[in-house]
Amino acid sequence: MTDQLVPNHGSQLYIMDWDGTCIFTHSKVSTQLLEEPQLLPGVKEFFDYASSQGSVIVILTGRSESARETTLEQIRKLGLWCSYLLCTGSNGRRILVNDTKPNSDLPTAIGLTVERNAGLEDILTRLSDIDEGYKDLEDIRNKQQGN
Repeated sequence: MTDQLVPNHGSQLYIMDWDGTCIFTHSKVSTQLLEEPQLLPGVKEFFDYASSQGSVIVILTGRSESARETTLEQIRKLGLWCSYLLCTGSNGRRILVNDTKPNSDLPTAIGLTVERNAGLEDILTRLSDIDEGYKDLEDIRNKQQGN
């Protein structure tokens, strides 16, 4: 089940983990649900940027479905938003699979891992660096093909 809090249909889709990526994580989810959430560095700025770009943000959490309302309340209290909230009840790896676009070397799926509780201060730089690397590769291939 999903909750659409902000209906955006921009050019970027960000799938974000919640605990340890956006808010400080404790060792137990029960602690996460009872204490006031602590926003990590760079998270608010990232969400503001994504909003200004008309992007879609999906918050994906290993919290169970029974924690949905508490999680939504935390998101709102912190002044954040999301297009959808997915409560999976699973703490396993997250794997994103997407197809390629014809005539482009730019990736249609990117996966980034951040250090737990470190925040998102460098996330936009990291994404920009990835895009620039692929654009450089695309330019080289176009020159080699005489385009």
